[in-house]
Amino acid sequence: SQKDRVEVAIDLDGDYATACQFVVDCDGWLADSMWGDASWNPPIFLARHEESDEWSFEAAIPLSSFAPAPPRPGAAWRMSARRVVPGVGVECWNVENSDRGEKAFGVLQFE
Repeated sequence: SQKDRVEVAIDLDGDYATACQFVVDCDGWLADSMWGDASWNPPIFLARHEESDEWSFEAAIPLSSFAPAPPRPGAAWRMSARRVVPGVGVECWNVENSDRGEKAFGVLQFE
């Protein structure tokens, strides 16, 4: 998409190279891929809301879409999230605004 969008990547094994990626744009269009394979098509329930000066979304994806068994307590997945506004810039939770490597990811710790 060349529109305002949010990109989320979830790295299950912590190698910072392979991840499940989801992209949602301001119109509510969704793209997903697993390790670059765009034929992966998990069930995703997406709700989008728009005001005159903002938009938001909520997504629900079954854990079984990622792995055959739920993560055990103590398991850690890596996740990155960033917003891309073409012609304006990139916002993400890390200082470097990186979309690659370890610096782009935070840790999801399961209890």
